Amino acid sequence: MVRTRFAPSPTGSLHIGGVRTALYSWALAKKHGGKFLLRIEDTDQERKIPGTIHFIITELQWLGLNFDEGPTTDELKAVGEPTEGLNLASITSSYGPFIQSLRKEIYSTYAEELIENGYAYRCDCTPDMLERERREQTLRREKPGYSGRCRYRNVPKDSPHAVRLKLPENFTVTADDAIRGKIRFENPPLRDPVLLKSDGFPTYHLAVVVDDHLMQISHVLRGEEWIATFPIHWYLYDLFGWSKPVFAHLPVILGEDGKKLSKRHGAVTTAELRDAGFLPQAILNSLCLVGWSHPEGKELFEISEFVEHFSLERVHASSGILSFPKMLKFNHEHIKALEPPEFLGY
Repeated sequence: MVRTRFAPSPTGSLHIGGVRTALYSWALAKKHGGKFLLRIEDTDQERKIPGTIHFIITELQWLGLNFDEGPTTDELKAVGEPTEGLNLASITSSYGPFIQSLRKEIYSTYAEELIENGYAYRCDCTPDMLERERREQTLRREKPGYSGRCRYRNVPKDSPHAVRLKLPENFTVTADDAIRGKIRFENPPLRDPVLLKSDGFPTYHLAVVVDDHLMQISHVLRGEEWIATFPIHWYLYDLFGWSKPVFAHLPVILGEDGKKLSKRHGAVTTAELRDAGFLPQAILNSLCLVGWSHPEGKELFEISEFVEHFSLERVHASSGILSFPKMLKFNHEHIKALEPPEFLGY
């Protein structure tokens, strides 16, 4: 079964780039009769904003990108999130919890497995020690990065420590991407990256691999900003002996000036677009075309038609432009197509 997921961090409003990732993941699952999951990646507790999970779910449901599996009412309450106004009655959580802060023991177990097999090690270097190390490397005009000081030290399990992945020397990986083909990496910039922080929370690298495997995700769609650390994830799958999902790194969304979409281009969150009077149909219609093209060259269509024709083969590797004038035009056409009860509902 095709199983996809959208895995945002609860650190702010739902950016239009995240919506495009959710849309493509949702469409791929729906086309193949699969399941679309929502997973909340809240391991960075310092950046977490209370109420954001509720907001994300509200926005996805307003857009019509309803998830089949994801956080339940009990899970939301467990992390102090409100549940009012959410439609979670049909949501299942057999692979849950779907909020990462509720899965800390799971990540710890797999980190220990890597240590026992010699693929990872405990590190008790303090932030001050690491900062001093970086300064000294800079003075020597070396590329900053962890020296591997704790690789061969027996750091006690009961002392404060992080867990680092032990990368081999001359680390080389060739990974497959459904959009970009084979990608070869030689000595990625991260040196022995942290997998488990000293506070017991995992980093993205460990959590995303463990969760995607345990939740049986078949296709991982995410932004191309994750290509730089893609070899770490590919390598972890090999270390655990797990089958890999299909990876697809989506192109960057640009403004009409050819630069990465940001606040200077206008409304870039779902809340801003909704407040400006845009219908969900118009927003999704516009996002469909940022990196994907209709086989008949059409631009204006219903989301059901997008699902019918969607495939990763038609997703481009090059960046796409989100045109707000075109979105405005689409909005006009979708409003005209509304039946009177629908129109009055908005």
